[in-house]
Amino acid sequence: MSATTTGANVLLERIRALCANLSLQPVDESVELESLPGVKAVLFNICGTLFYGGSDDAAPESFRRETLVEALKEAGFAGDLETAAGLGKDWLQTAVKTACQERREQGVEAPAVDLRPLWRGVLARLHAENLLDREAEEADALRVAVEYEFRVNPAAPMPGMLEALAGLAERGIRLGIIANTQFHTPMLFQALLNKTPQQLGFDRRLCIYSHDAGEAKTSPWLFEKALAVLRDRWGIHPTETLCIGSDLKNDLLPADATGCWSVLFAGDARLYRKRAGDPHCSHLHPDCIITSLDQIPACIEG
Repeated sequence: MSATTTGANVLLERIRALCANLSLQPVDESVELESLPGVKAVLFNICGTLFYGGSDDAAPESFRRETLVEALKEAGFAGDLETAAGLGKDWLQTAVKTACQERREQGVEAPAVDLRPLWRGVLARLHAENLLDREAEEADALRVAVEYEFRVNPAAPMPGMLEALAGLAERGIRLGIIANTQFHTPMLFQALLNKTPQQLGFDRRLCIYSHDAGEAKTSPWLFEKALAVLRDRWGIHPTETLCIGSDLKNDLLPADATGCWSVLFAGDARLYRKRAGDPHCSHLHPDCIITSLDQIPACIEG
């Protein structure tokens, strides 16, 4: 077994451990089902849709600092970790803002960044300031990122996911993912389900991740990229494509702009965003609203 494989296995084990014992937070929402004709492809969001849990934007700064202390310890660092965590958290936020601003200046309306080089830069700076006892290698940056992320944002598979995916695949429906991600987001499949996205039926060419693309939802470009593959390889058009997500603005606004069917998924309260009162979404009503993934077949004719 190579060192790279060993490192990946450690990250999967840590994700598995950090995401244990998470409970679903149901949404009080009314189901709205319509039978949509001609669907030949389904594109899913990840967090809030295929997995529940996710972003804890309300976490206080003190919690995030202490979480980074624990992440550094678990990754094997010693030193002045309290100071390192306080500075490191701020430096990472600044690095993200700077990288996003650079992308905007390049004409990207909704920039996304890959945190891996930013974590490496932060850890190198902390070592240069004599706050960490050793220089960080690339594997250390990945470990710290995983340890931090899944302490703040643990996740778990959405109930009924496997059955829903299997049922769609059996009907010959093409499956894809369009999601705002970091490198560790797709690792949730293997860590928590022991299967890669491809083993679950997702076509690699239809898996569009923001950290790879350098652009995030709400940009319709991510959808256009997947739709181009669907059109060129299988002759599937936007009117034959269904997009499922938990955020009306991030997931369904760009889907609607590209001509796809849209399903709003109210599966977990943490990341359910109906966006009431948002002027960007005032014109938009999803074609269906579901509260369980096993309701997806009722949205698809045939």
